[in-house]
Parts: sequence; structure tokens; C-alpha cells
Amino acid sequence: MKERKERGDEIMSIERRWLKVSEAGDYLGMHPKSVYRSCSLGKIPFSRAPGIGVRIDKRELDALLERQGLGPGELGRSLARRKARA
Repeated sequence: MKERKERGDEIMSIERRWLKVSEAGDYLGMHPKSVYRSCSLGKIPFSRAPGIGVRIDKRELDALLERQGLGPGELGRSLARRKARA
């Protein structure tokens, strides 16, 4: 999730740290309801911001993916496989 801001003739790319649930869902290849469910089950780290809602720290999410040896779009499939086995 990158935003572009112009400063004079220079264009800067800013990486956003905190993701909305829908953005995290796009990043992970998961439906937003599945992201909420995974957060409530403790599978995805998150924070609640009063008046704003649930936010997911992209750095923590990337660290989780790296520990599990997964790419961004693979977490949803991995959680689905685990659920099918249970």
C-alpha cells in the first residue's frame, strides 16, 4: 500500500504502516471477514484505534509471514488448509 505525494518536481513514494482490514485482505488474498476472524482468533496481530476501528501493522504482518515462510497472498490459503485439517 503506497501513496504518492508530489513535492515540487520530485515524486515521493511513502509506504503506509497501518492497514485497514480491507487493505490487509487485499494484501493477503483474504476476504475482509476472514481477516476480522483471524484477528479475533489471534492469528493476525492487530490494534483497535478508538473512533477509527481495527488496524493491522504491516511490519508485524510481514514479520509473521516471514516466520511462516509465506508470501503475502499465501496466508489465506495456509489458514484455510489448517482449518480443513481440524
